[in-house]
Amino acid sequence: MIKHIKTTLLFSLGFFSLQTLVSQNIDKSYIDSFEDKIYVSAEGDILPYRIYIPKVDSHEKLPVLLFLHGRGESGSDNVKQFTHGGKWLFDYVTQNKPAILILPQCPTTSYWSNVIRTEDCKGKPSFVFTLNDTPTVAMQLLQELWSQKIAEFTSIKLIDKQKLYLGGISMGGMGSIEFTRRNPGVFASVFPICGGGIIDNLSKHKTTNFWFFHGLRDDIVSYHYSWNLHKLLTQEGIGSRYTLFEDANHNAWDPTIETEGVLDWVFSNSKGSTSEQSLPSEDPEN
Repeated sequence: MIKHIKTTLLFSLGFFSLQTLVSQNIDKSYIDSFEDKIYVSAEGDILPYRIYIPKVDSHEKLPVLLFLHGRGESGSDNVKQFTHGGKWLFDYVTQNKPAILILPQCPTTSYWSNVIRTEDCKGKPSFVFTLNDTPTVAMQLLQELWSQKIAEFTSIKLIDKQKLYLGGISMGGMGSIEFTRRNPGVFASVFPICGGGIIDNLSKHKTTNFWFFHGLRDDIVSYHYSWNLHKLLTQEGIGSRYTLFEDANHNAWDPTIETEGVLDWVFSNSKGSTSEQSLPSEDPEN
């Protein structure tokens, strides 16, 4: 017997509660460096977001990195989205490469991507990703916010549009893949962590470099979702890397953050540049 669950209930209550408890222990010492903002759509829907804009020479054009959180960090406090990866990103752009950071917060009533979760009789989850042209409320808000900020930054010559980057974890990893699909040829680097999704019209993504991260022991979102995307992209000659953490479960963000050179790679790419491919080998379980 298989039961279907709406995307807004994607993760089990137990997992959601665990993530919420963890988020209460966020190091908030740096978050005030981000502007506290809310995007409001014409329909009155809201998307909280934080944005960091470094002070640089007026002639320097900045990269922009958009980062999407996981399901457990959804809400409206405009803080929980920093739980996993926020400090990692902030430390990098303040100590290494100045860049604009945008961290939106998905409402609990929506979901970043179009995906349906199913469970078998033993509770083992699987996911069905769809090519639904109608985005979720959260995805629509994200698209509007992104378009607004890029237009605003471009008008004042603040950003380098060849250096736009995107990443996310879990639900945000899924969201980053769908957002890439909906915005082909926009991003120079995309790094989904323990995510999954569909990328079509592959010829339109040849200017983007991908790096997928996943835990071999992931019992919530199987590593196969990242693996299959990586294989598809490399077969089409699109720059893609794949890192599988053999001892990690769904918390692949932890070893990703600890992996040396990830953000160096992200920020080294310009749209159309070709990064070294990690060609697919056999499935680790075969």
